[in-house]
Amino acid sequence: MFRCAVFLLSVTLLSVGGVTSAKQTAAPATDLKTLIANLSSLDYPTRTSAARLIRRAPAAQAVPALTDAVRRHPDEYVRNRAFILLTS
Repeated sequence: MFRCAVFLLSVTLLSVGGVTSAKQTAAPATDLKTLIANLSSLDYPTRTSAARLIRRAPAAQAVPALTDAVRRHPDEYVRNRAFILLTS
């Protein structure tokens, strides 16, 4: 009985922790412009982190922002990376 209670408590805590971390990794809509601008950063970890966070953002927010970046961003490298993110 005690083992069952401990198991249920640990599963509950793990599932709550998973939901919290998923909420923290999603990019808010206001930060998408900053993340898209970071796609051209000279710092490799900054570029890869921006791409990863954009991929984790909800499609309803990321697709319009990336489409706008492909069409209108002044930096050609950002347009290219945004296009790659849209098609992958």
